[in-house]
Amino acid sequence: MNSRGKQPTPFELIKGELLKKKKGNAYLKIEDHVVVIYYLNMVNVWKYSIDETFCQEAYQTKEIAMNAAFETLETIRKQDNPI
Repeated sequence: MNSRGKQPTPFELIKGELLKKKKGNAYLKIEDHVVVIYYLNMVNVWKYSIDETFCQEAYQTKEIAMNAAFETLETIRKQDNPI
């Protein structure tokens, strides 16, 4: 459990806490990939980018956006390192 009494997110499991960019967006560097989670105030949604490639989908919560980012990152990692 994390400090909020919830199950830890993938970001928390890997790095403890998210790092913050100048603009306040959460980011994490994993194996040469940079994952950024950000909030769009104008439309009240969360999105993510991986290596400056922005997702097309919008998510209602930060946690859902983080999970989607990690699923996408896993796909990218499999393409980078096929077995």
